[in-house]
Amino acid sequence: MPEYWTSKLGNKFLKLDIEQNECQAKTQLDHLRKLPENRSCADCGCGPTVWASVNLGIFLCIRCGSIHRGLGTHISKPKGCTGTYLWGPDELEHMSLMGNMKSNGIYGGDESRPSSDASDAAWRTFIANKYEHRLLKQRTRSHDDKPKQTSSSSDDGALLTFDTDAAVTTVHVHMDKANISKMNASNDFFAQFGV
Repeated sequence: MPEYWTSKLGNKFLKLDIEQNECQAKTQLDHLRKLPENRSCADCGCGPTVWASVNLGIFLCIRCGSIHRGLGTHISKPKGCTGTYLWGPDELEHMSLMGNMKSNGIYGGDESRPSSDASDAAWRTFIANKYEHRLLKQRTRSHDDKPKQTSSSSDDGALLTFDTDAAVTTVHVHMDKANISKMNASNDFFAQFGV
């Protein structure tokens, strides 16, 4: 029975294939690490990049890689870029498609980066805010980039308006006095909307 190897992205490959292609994978990984945008850490800007977060598609220095290891694999799936780690084609493809520049455009953080001599606790807070809480990406919206708005009416005449953008859906409920009285009488707010 063939033995399988599972990548950090959850895909399974024949272990023999991964082992036979290890040199080629390391060459491709080293090429990606040497690209100007990936030479320095996606989080602190220091080099060299000896770690990666495979699911985020970023290259990291040893310090930030260590912090990513403590975030939990539901947030970041760190992996060494040197040594005996095997790399799968799906991982290399994701690293190639993302990279530090694109990731920082998505997650932000350059403007609020701690100083290089900040404590590990300060860096952990920064990195958690960047990837786990996604607080560092400044959202700017042009006048043409307004949220999409859709409306729906419930059976009792309440009008629901949904403002949707990439990150947030806001629901506005518009009801007339008769519907409010009916809602108060039933004491079941969500039932009024079929929920």
